[in-house]
Amino acid sequence: MAKTKGTKVTIKAKKKSGKGKAKKRKELFGLIDVPDELADRGREIWLAGLGALSTVEKEGTKAFQGLVKKGETWERSGREKLGEARKKIDDVTEQASGLDDRALAAIEDAVEGGLQRLGVPTRKEVKDLSAKVERLAEQVAALARAMGESTPAAPA
Repeated sequence: MAKTKGTKVTIKAKKKSGKGKAKKRKELFGLIDVPDELADRGREIWLAGLGALSTVEKEGTKAFQGLVKKGETWERSGREKLGEARKKIDDVTEQASGLDDRALAAIEDAVEGGLQRLGVPTRKEVKDLSAKVERLAEQVAALARAMGESTPAAPA
């Protein structure tokens, strides 16, 4: 009979007599009679499970350490590749920046040439002309003062 104490279960062996040989039987959890051979196989399976657990524990630690090393190698390799990719992007960006400056200069030159063909003065020409007009206005004012006349009113 199986007796329970808390969560433990004990198994008692019963003896049954057969044709001259007594076979031992064990009662499992008080539910069924289990032949000794089946009980022994169950115990072997249990022990095999414990052995597998022990092996996994030992080999698992080795496997874990191996995975960590592989991960470190992979991370290092990934960082190197990322650095190379960033360098290439920086190089392309720098080249593109140079192209932008050259493209802008080419566009400005083309627009300026087109305006000159149409007879439109450039900013520099307008600025130079404005400076000349100011100098002339100052000279006229100085001559008028020298002659005793008042300066003429500026055109609106």
